[in-house]
Amino acid sequence: MIEAASLRTRWLALVAEPTREDLIEALVRELDLDQQQAVESLQEGAAQDLPDALGRLLRNLFLLHYVTYRPARFEPGPYWRTILANLHAPQGEPHEDEDEDEDEDEDEDEDEDEPEPEPTSPFLAWDLAQRAVEAPAAERRALVDQALDAFEEIVESPRDPGNDNGPMCELAAVMDGAQARRAWIIERRMAAAGWLAPNWTAPCLVARFAALGEWSEARVRLPQIADLAGRALAMGRMAAHAVLQGRDQPLVDPAGRAWVEGGGLVEFVRGLTLVMTMPEQPPPESLVGACMELVREHPDADARSSALILLEEWYVRGPAERWLQLVREGAVGDARVHAAFTLAEQTRDPAVRVAALRLAVQHMFALPRPRAARWLGEYAPTFTALPRDEALSLLARMIVSAGHDGSWPLADLCGPELVELLRWLGGEATLASTLEHLRDVERWLGR
Repeated sequence: MIEAASLRTRWLALVAEPTREDLIEALVRELDLDQQQAVESLQEGAAQDLPDALGRLLRNLFLLHYVTYRPARFEPGPYWRTILANLHAPQGEPHEDEDEDEDEDEDEDEDEDEPEPEPTSPFLAWDLAQRAVEAPAAERRALVDQALDAFEEIVESPRDPGNDNGPMCELAAVMDGAQARRAWIIERRMAAAGWLAPNWTAPCLVARFAALGEWSEARVRLPQIADLAGRALAMGRMAAHAVLQGRDQPLVDPAGRAWVEGGGLVEFVRGLTLVMTMPEQPPPESLVGACMELVREHPDADARSSALILLEEWYVRGPAERWLQLVREGAVGDARVHAAFTLAEQTRDPAVRVAALRLAVQHMFALPRPRAARWLGEYAPTFTALPRDEALSLLARMIVSAGHDGSWPLADLCGPELVELLRWLGGEATLASTLEHLRDVERWLGR
């Protein structure tokens, strides 16, 4: 057990001389020892010891963070206040950040008082494009024409507002066929004039032709996209629109196989998921299966990993066991951990959920820097799929790891997810004990 007065004395000495490694090492040794004792208490299995042991583990995690990061007098910031508030909140009612609510109110006010586009603005074309995208359908065509006029006027004067994916990208989604053809000519002139590249205007226009059913237009223009990533992105969106329109064609045309090599796979899958969004436009099982096979066959492990992350919303579609196998064999490194945890969170198959969790944990602890608090803060509720003793042991192991593995517990654990797991493991008594132990951090390290 930690002797509070002694720890505070050494802490104050460290605050006065933050570079004293001897003090840091002594404090870390004491905290690590108490972590070990708390874990042993959990392993002994006495129910009455669980609230205290879990509270100590989390208290010591935050103490280790402050001791090893930047020794200074403790001041409760927004993350800390949110963590405590979540422990106070009734079940099913997570704490809401007041600052976030204020920001939302400000955003609403800004929308209500949106000014007219300034005619002399160097980014007038983007302002007009935004108005066109947001306008009612009956008013949209004229506004799209106005935006195209504005883009045409600046063709020879490259510029970048710094916050979009390329001129006319978002606007493409509301163009008719004639407007898309005009926009294509403008985009080609922009490319010749030295506008920043790559950008996604050309892929968006090709995808728009496909969405409108003008497939000959889309196919003729696809090879004209200069960069492989842009071509692959357009191909992915075209493939999705083909499925939506009931067209009988392969997922990847044989002529375009080379465009999904290397990182092209990632952009192709991105294109698919930009059109087939869950839950508004769920992909059919046939498309999911074809996409899984495309990823499985791809030789580049990094590309497979990135593609699986992009496909995470599709994990509820298709055979869960097949997704598990693809994550296990197809992803690597941090991406495999992410994909496995996400599969555990989303699948409806209880056996796959448990297997995915165990896979995620196995590979998380194999990472050079597991950053256990990051995964705990996001996926803690999924641990309830495990046997209770296994979930408790895993929680303790992750908390201990987080004290030394590059975790950032203040940000990682400020959501309600960990509270949900603590309540499942030990009820309200565990939340109360954890809250009281975290108050020790304030008392011992504060003014």
